[in-house]
Amino acid sequence: MYRGDLCDGALLQSLFRRHDFTHVLHLAGHVGVRASVKDPAAYAATNVGCFLSLLDVLKDRKNTTLVFASSSSVYGEGAQVPFSQHSPPGTPANMYAATKLMAERFAEAYCVQYGMPATGLRFFTVYGPWGRPDMAVYDFTVQILKGEPLHLYSASRSIYRDFTYIDDVVDGIISAMDHTPIRCGEVFNIGRGVPHSLETLVSYLEEELGREANKVYLPLSSYELPITWADISASRSVLSYCPKVSLREGIHRFVQWYFLYAEDKLQSVVKETDVLGAPDGMCRMWAEEQNIRSLERMDILRGQYLHYAHVNNITLPEIKKSRFLFFAGMDSPGGTIITAQDRSIQYLVEWCLKTEQCVAFNSAGELKSSVLPQHMWRTGVTGGLYVADMNVCLADLHSCGRHSSCVSTGPSTFSCSCDDGYEMFPSGCVRRYTPGPTPEAEQWLLVDTMNGLEWEKLAKGRSFVYFPGLDSPGGDYLFVHGGVAQVMEACRQAYRCVAFNTNGILKSFLSPPLSWKRWTNHSQHGLYVLDLPYCHLGSELCPEEACVRHGPGNYSCIRDKHISSVDVRDGGGGVRDGMRGGGDGVRSGSNGMRYDGDGVRDGDGVRSGSNGMRYD
Repeated sequence: MYRGDLCDGALLQSLFRRHDFTHVLHLAGHVGVRASVKDPAAYAATNVGCFLSLLDVLKDRKNTTLVFASSSSVYGEGAQVPFSQHSPPGTPANMYAATKLMAERFAEAYCVQYGMPATGLRFFTVYGPWGRPDMAVYDFTVQILKGEPLHLYSASRSIYRDFTYIDDVVDGIISAMDHTPIRCGEVFNIGRGVPHSLETLVSYLEEELGREANKVYLPLSSYELPITWADISASRSVLSYCPKVSLREGIHRFVQWYFLYAEDKLQSVVKETDVLGAPDGMCRMWAEEQNIRSLERMDILRGQYLHYAHVNNITLPEIKKSRFLFFAGMDSPGGTIITAQDRSIQYLVEWCLKTEQCVAFNSAGELKSSVLPQHMWRTGVTGGLYVADMNVCLADLHSCGRHSSCVSTGPSTFSCSCDDGYEMFPSGCVRRYTPGPTPEAEQWLLVDTMNGLEWEKLAKGRSFVYFPGLDSPGGDYLFVHGGVAQVMEACRQAYRCVAFNTNGILKSFLSPPLSWKRWTNHSQHGLYVLDLPYCHLGSELCPEEACVRHGPGNYSCIRDKHISSVDVRDGGGGVRDGMRGGGDGVRSGSNGMRYDGDGVRDGDGVRSGSNGMRYD
């Protein structure tokens, strides 16, 4: 179990290098309609920007199943009732809805561009044990028990919500995890399918609590919809989703839980708000309480795991930390897993000792799961950095990926050393090329055999196209020592090599040119791409029906190939004007190469200005 920030792309990369995750369930985000109106930037940064960090990591891991949380809030003004995912969602009624709808669109775009499937779940008013205190069921319960005014909108008798009990939501999530999307942009409604008025909700609470609510009616807010109602027919037929808990039964279960677990905790938090003097103080106290409960649950799970490991003779990582070394005026960037409100050293030491993956903390209260080498630390900061005097390699708290080993370089610091036969690159350790079959090639052969693809026949006699200064992210396959001629020959011999760069990296797949990166301005360094009919490779790149070839080595994935083709542009002056080939050629911004049927050759094929490259 790791505690970290989804926005930390480096942390995500390290986790996915270390573990072969088969499923990703993304439930993190900024929630709530009202708060989004006050701070839309924070909602956009978390619900869109941080989600993009996750998508960017998953784009090269197409076999990983992604299920992510969306919201019924995406259905706005103009949406037909009951809400169906097959109908236009209408105009978003608030900032929260806009961010969730945008996240859905980005997931669909990544699927189209990279062939990365994802399933979105639009949750409808989830309630139940351990729910958020700001949600209606929880909030109304507290107000009724305390005799406080229960604020309802003046039109509450005509405001309906599709309340969905947490157990039914969990069943829907599990079904979605087992589902394989058949197209890009798949979303499903997870609701009860039966809307109830807020008045009905209050009456059920009054009945269970044995108290009458002190109802006060307020004007209807402009960002509240009069009704949410899930059409769950698609969820039933595709996911076998079948909600079982009625609103009356769900309220009964929630109230029983509340009396057993929540009331004492809530009262202690309420007392603290008298001192803090602001509603956000209650939120901080509640968040801190949730963190403590989370740690308690982690301790229980770890105890069970330790027992299982002992019974089955499983060797566990050695996690020993009892003291911390202090580095005044210094800090290690990144790696933050949580920021504590209490910044006293005693409190932070206690938290770091309890949190298994914590290896350091700073005076700002940030607990860290990793520490960079000291030459990369920041200096001149207030306070300093406290680093656990431990070996992170033995504790398995490092970020070294597969085919590499961790080397301890000091307290909580390390370096990664590639195994024999591998070379270190930013993407990780890449196998050195040797003639003959490799495990990676055998995997590709199995995939191609299942898909009926004859690689040798497809690649035979194909030429390479050169793109100066560019590289295609991902697909790093093998490393070859030598010049362009040697690397090109190795690419021809290696099974499933579709491209190589002048650093000697052979690539097993090629990203669409829209995602290519400029890594140098030197005309002699760049990317050599085998001129294959990429659109015939199918889902390895993008759905075949959404693939359009623009020229040699140049294709794009679009939603409907009859609508438009997308130009590939490079702001750095490298490949401009879409790398348009007009079916025959490819233009480059300032360099071009001419090739024939046998390979690449330079010289007379280079034209001045932006005339680009031509081929015979």
